Formats: sequence, C-alpha cells, structure tokens
Amino acid sequence: MSAPSNLIYEQYFFAPDHAYLQSGASYISWAGYRECDASHVIGPRVLDTYKLVFVLSGRGYLTQDSHEPVLLQKNDMFLLHACHRHHYWADPDDPWTITWAAFNGADVPYLLNAAGITDRNYVLRNVLTEPLQKAMTKLVNGLADDTDLCRLEALTQLFR
Repeated sequence: MSAPSNLIYEQYFFAPDHAYLQSGASYISWAGYRECDASHVIGPRVLDTYKLVFVLSGRGYLTQDSHEPVLLQKNDMFLLHACHRHHYWADPDDPWTITWAAFNGADVPYLLNAAGITDRNYVLRNVLTEPLQKAMTKLVNGLADDTDLCRLEALTQLFR
C-alpha cells in the first residue's frame, strides 16, 4: 500500500552480505519516516530484526506478543523485538507521524537490556527529545547515501 501523495513517506534499506552477517557486527537494515493517515495499519507480523519506533506527533496503538494494546503518543518510543509478533496502527482521529530504525547484530540484546528495554518493558514514555529527534533524522538521511562510512555514522546515531 502506498502513502497518499499529500503525506511524506521515505525509507532506506541496507542488505548485509553473508560475510557481514557472519561477523556478528551490528547493522541498521531499514530506517524511515512516515506521516500516516487514519488507515495506517501494520501487521500482525513478525520481523527478523529489532525495530525502534519514535512517535513524532499524533497517536497510535501497539500490541506485541499477547499483551493488551498500548496507546502511544507524541515523544513515546517503542521497540519491536525480533521474532515477536506485533501489530500497530494509527489512531483514526489523530494519526501519528513516526520515524524508525530496524537493526540487528550479536550485541543488540545486551545493548537493549543495558538500556532497560526487555520483552515486557518495550515502551518508553516521553523520551523523544529534540537532540534525539535530530539524531534520528540524521540516521535516516545518512542511510540514503549507500556507503560504509554513512552506514557507520547511522549506526553511531542509533547507539549513542
């Protein structure tokens, strides 16, 4: 489904080769920004990567695994855990604008745990500050340039 022409939607992808995956190094596979309309629905589905999503404006809802739906709003963040079933959607009366980064790597579970993000604690309230929003914009824009240096800069933005 494509975004209506009056809404902004951009995303960038990186597909690591077999050698890169075998190294266990962390990588960002997908990042983007979307102004959603009232019909925006994702899932239910399962990803093979982790996906960090920030709510820039508006509201939406998330379910992950068998948990009850959670209302999310401006400045909230949620993490979709790799290999966990999730479903999320925009609030029909106040659709959200979101930015995201999907990532993986051998050290990701450790980094998430160190940040206090677990299978049960995957929503953080009111965490999106202006510097963090600028870092996410830099991350998304950095992936538009498909070079190793830009991918490294994007990864630095994610894990800072």
